[in-house]
Amino acid sequence: MTAFDTLAPTYDDDFTHTPLGLVLRHNAQARLQLFIRSGMRVLELGCGTGEDAKWLGEQGISLVTTDASARMREQARAKTQHLPHVHVEALDMNTPPADWPRVQFDLVFSHFGALNCVADVSPLADWLSSRVAPGGHMCLMVMSPTCLWERVWYTARGNLAMAFRRHHATFFRPDPMGPALTIHYPSINKLTHAFSPHFRPLYAAPTGLFIPPSELFGMVEKRPWLKRGLLTLESRFGDVHALARWADHYSLVLARL
Repeated sequence: MTAFDTLAPTYDDDFTHTPLGLVLRHNAQARLQLFIRSGMRVLELGCGTGEDAKWLGEQGISLVTTDASARMREQARAKTQHLPHVHVEALDMNTPPADWPRVQFDLVFSHFGALNCVADVSPLADWLSSRVAPGGHMCLMVMSPTCLWERVWYTARGNLAMAFRRHHATFFRPDPMGPALTIHYPSINKLTHAFSPHFRPLYAAPTGLFIPPSELFGMVEKRPWLKRGLLTLESRFGDVHALARWADHYSLVLARL
């Protein structure tokens, strides 16, 4: 059992269908849509309950969607069982299997910090290098080590441990009796370097720059005027690549050499 097995039954209620989850998902899908074209093959890393897999499958995209959590895969299969071009498979990104089919994908993507659960990205980068077609793209949404919202909010309240918590690995245990999950926060430069032997970075874009992280979003949700203003700013500055490192997540886009 993985830590995400515990989260799977209520994940959609706890995140996917929340106001914050809907906004972030819309932004992530809009960015990914720029790379989608008919007839392509797509690989998703860390599919969770299959929300993005369902969205792509309904566009007729041929997709292999993966997750390490058996219960998350169950949720994804239930959502996509009517979509013949979507296949749900087991894949632990920390130990990518050598005997996995060497299918060439045109696009690989990972949303909402699934890659933050990987201790060392280099083996995964090597594994993907033979499974991404030349000229293919990767879109990786990763939790940033320097979230500006957390820095400002917690520093103003004298909680420096929380303000700078992403400077090192953190631990998340959704079930007190279950396994803990180690979360890593690679910088844009570190992640780019890990993929550099095989992939060329194109750009990084911010996600959640003006919108606060989930643990702080309730404060914004209670103030509709503030929420509207922050959503406007998020939309206006969401493509300013220089701001990517300060967002809750950054989306790193790479091309296969």
